Amino acid sequence: MSTFLTLTVSGISLAALFFMVSAGLSLIFGLMGILNFAHGAFFLWGAYIWFEVFNRTGNFPLALLAALAAGAVLGAVTERVFIRPIYRRPLSQILVTLGLGLVLTQLVIAIWGVQPQYFASIPGLSKTWRVGDFYVPSYKLFVIAIGIVVLAAVWTLLRYTRIGLIVRAGVENPAMVESLGINVRTVFLGVFALGAGLAALGGAVFAPYVNSTTTDMGQTVLLSAIIVVVLGGLGSYLGSAVGALVIGLAQIYVPYYTFQLETSSLWPHGWPTNIDSSAASLISLVLLVAILLIRPQGLMGLKLEPGGL
Repeated sequence: MSTFLTLTVSGISLAALFFMVSAGLSLIFGLMGILNFAHGAFFLWGAYIWFEVFNRTGNFPLALLAALAAGAVLGAVTERVFIRPIYRRPLSQILVTLGLGLVLTQLVIAIWGVQPQYFASIPGLSKTWRVGDFYVPSYKLFVIAIGIVVLAAVWTLLRYTRIGLIVRAGVENPAMVESLGINVRTVFLGVFALGAGLAALGGAVFAPYVNSTTTDMGQTVLLSAIIVVVLGGLGSYLGSAVGALVIGLAQIYVPYYTFQLETSSLWPHGWPTNIDSSAASLISLVLLVAILLIRPQGLMGLKLEPGGL
């Protein structure tokens, strides 16, 4: 039972990380109709900005805020300079955001180099708690907590505030909102900045989770984020939370129990072993294909018209 609880906490914490990255991607696509392939670069910049600030100050909360702010600024500049001229041109959006992602990644390499960056332990979050035979690192509990806070905060913003009402109205009918004296361009600029900021925050939280920053982590996580968004349902913010939970738990459970099966007498003689080492990377794609065959719109897919101006 203790093993199952340990795996479950690890799976939920991984799901929280996936959600923080995919939430911004889902937010930008669901409200603006833009599939942003530079999202992984925002995540990467968030991780390295966090590393730089934390390394210099030793202040963990300040480093998180710095990463969030840097991501929001990058997102605002991206929307204003690169995205706004090509609204309603999906192919151009893909090509531009792909190119921008490559440029931002190369800038990280130019500034910090290609070698992994390591840092000191985080005060107050480096302990491991024990309850009987159950062990859980305090940082994983922190990751779960911050994932829940992000989910609740953005959901509340979109559903129960005047800003959220303006955003949703702007998506449905930009001309009508403009006629009321509201600058829809500024609203969408804010949405894009928020989505990029969430990606950068995800990078800042992810770096201590894996104990280092590497220049390829952005593209690796971007693939998982896209899978989560598609699995949960394009345009569904809550669907991203559900998709992240499914993928996070699956990536922890499947390799462990596959290894247990391989080492038991139930594993057929002559069958290949060491499948557990590749199970984590394959399970996401297998789940994606299986669920989309049953529900092409994803688990909680919403049929939204593309946004933008």
